[in-house]
Amino acid sequence: MKRQVKRERNRERRNLERRLQHLREQKATSGRSTEPEILMEIEDIEQELEQLLAEEAEVADVSPRKKISPNKLNKAREGYLKILEKDVENRLDTSIHNARFIDIGTHGSLI
Repeated sequence: MKRQVKRERNRERRNLERRLQHLREQKATSGRSTEPEILMEIEDIEQELEQLLAEEAEVADVSPRKKISPNKLNKAREGYLKILEKDVENRLDTSIHNARFIDIGTHGSLI
C-alpha cells in the first residue's frame, strides 16, 4: 500500500514539475506581457510542490529541504528567465537568419 501511495505522489509531483516548467517557458517567451493567470498558476504549483516535498520528508522521517529566502529564490528565477529569454531570442534569430539564406538560394557554407 505504501509503495502505491508513493508512486502516486511521485507521479503527481512529476506532472506538477512538468506543468511548472511549461508555464515558466511561457512566461519567459511572453516576457512582461505574461498573463496574470499564468503567473498565479506558477505560484500555486510552486506552493503545492513545496507542500508535497514537505509531506514526503515527513513520511520518510527526513527534514525538508533547506528553506531559501524569497529574495534569493526570486533572483535565481529572474536569472534563469533572463537566460531562457536570451536563448529563445537567439534561436529565433538564427532560424530567421537561416531561412533568409534558403529563400534567396544562397544557403550553403557560411564560413
